[in-house]
Amino acid sequence: MRRDLPEIAPPEGPPPARLVVRDLEEGDGRPVEPPDHVAVRYVGAAYETGETFDRRTTPFYVQLGKGRVMPGFDRAIAGMRLGGRREAIVPPRLTFDEAGEGETLVYVIDLLGFESGAEYERRLETSEPAPFP
Repeated sequence: MRRDLPEIAPPEGPPPARLVVRDLEEGDGRPVEPPDHVAVRYVGAAYETGETFDRRTTPFYVQLGKGRVMPGFDRAIAGMRLGGRREAIVPPRLTFDEAGEGETLVYVIDLLGFESGAEYERRLETSEPAPFP
C-alpha cells in the first residue's frame, strides 16, 4: 500500500462547472457502488491556490450514497477499484455550499478497502471488526 499523499498544485484555467474525475491509478477488482462501505484516505486543496485544507492519512470510513459526505466526494468515490487513486475536481454546488458560491475543491483519493452493504450488515451482526487497514 502506498504511504504518500501528493501535494496538489493549482490547476490551470478556470474551474470547471461540473464534477471532473480522473483515475491516476486504476486499482483492481469490482468497482465500488452505493451502498458499499469504503475506507479512503485523501488530500484536499483549493482549486485556485492549491492550498491544502485537509489531509487524511488514516482511513476515513463512509457508506456511499447516504449523504454523509458532500455530494461531489461521494460521486467521486463511486466506480473506484481497490487500490485505486483518483483525482476529483468538485464545483461549489457539489460541496456543502448549497448556494454554489464557494470554492472549487480538488481531492486526490486513495481507495483502501470496501465491502458491500450485505457484508457490512453481516459484520455488524457478528461484531466483526472492519476489514480495512
